[in-house]
Amino acid sequence: MENYNEKAEKALLEMVKKEEMQNKKLMMYENVIGFSSTISFLIQVLVAVFFVKNTTAQILLFILAFAFLIVGVSFALKIEAETGYYECQKCHNKYVPKYSSVYFAMHLGTTRYMKCPKCGKKSWQKKVMSKE
Repeated sequence: MENYNEKAEKALLEMVKKEEMQNKKLMMYENVIGFSSTISFLIQVLVAVFFVKNTTAQILLFILAFAFLIVGVSFALKIEAETGYYECQKCHNKYVPKYSSVYFAMHLGTTRYMKCPKCGKKSWQKKVMSKE
């Protein structure tokens, strides 16, 4: 029985490490998507302002630039919302928030000002990769 418990504990620790590695990889993808959509937005705006003389083409480039930015940021936020957990600073509850909560929350990096579903208080909640 002790051997079984030891093996189960070892397997559980291995699964936690795999989850953390997967979460870190997804967060890297989030950064790549966010940065590339922002750079794409800036390049398209600069091209529209400095190189395109036709007003209609400038407007279309602005619309296209904003569309790429919104789609890229939305995908990046979806990854952020589903990867890892947020930890409430008041009750230390770790949870996965709704996408809308992450989308509309004030933030500094991956720390967001949100309402905890357990205690109901708002606080700056940090992103953590594992539940332990």
